[in-house]
Amino acid sequence: GQAVQKPMPLFIETLGHVESITSIDIRSRIEGELTGVFFTQGQEVKKGDLLFTIDSKPYEAALKQAQGALDESLASRALAEEKVKRYKILAKEEYYSQLDYETLQTNLATTSALVVQNQASLDSAAINLDYCWIYAPIDGMLGILNVDYGNLVASPNGSSDPLVTLNQMDPIYVTFSIPEFQLPSIQK
Repeated sequence: GQAVQKPMPLFIETLGHVESITSIDIRSRIEGELTGVFFTQGQEVKKGDLLFTIDSKPYEAALKQAQGALDESLASRALAEEKVKRYKILAKEEYYSQLDYETLQTNLATTSALVVQNQASLDSAAINLDYCWIYAPIDGMLGILNVDYGNLVASPNGSSDPLVTLNQMDPIYVTFSIPEFQLPSIQK
């Protein structure tokens, strides 16, 4: 054979390990019975894939209750607005007590504040209902399932273990170390 000069790969055998760039502990933000697990351990998932469901009935009921309270406060505010409008002219012409008219205005302000409070409760109940479905936040590979179907899951304050861990697989880090005497040949 004839000798030829060309680039050659450099092989160095060493031990190393693979590290995920992003590792996410999937936890529940609400408390409830785990009613669905939609993956197998070690499965690759895409962002947005459904992973878990939590019993939504208590949160649907809370949403209806908040909607009812909001409807009630809206009706009370409408009545208070109508009273203020009717008695405004009578109070100006002194057919109605100024103190009673100011009480009507206070009632209107109170019911308006209650509407805002009940709207916030409705928004909070809707958010909690949305937390009954847990989706994959990134593409990756799922780890070991820590909570089985039918168990009670708790919000992060009540539980230290995640439901599952999701690890990003692409891109990924590979970490290894080499002996110092081989560094100059690699740097070439």
